[in-house]
Amino acid sequence: MHTPEHARSLFREVVPTLRPHEIEYRISHRIKRQAVLHREQPLTYTAIIHEAALRRPAST
Repeated sequence: MHTPEHARSLFREVVPTLRPHEIEYRISHRIKRQAVLHREQPLTYTAIIHEAALRRPAST
């Protein structure tokens, strides 16, 4: 569940490096996949987050 900008910054860091059109294709796919959460009758979504992820410091 990313914004296009957040997903773009993540994909710029992958190894091996992705070409710009590959990054945009992947972002497009993620945004389309998220559409089920924003439609008139959205799917129920439950997230389980490990406690270690909650305690990990965020980098800036």
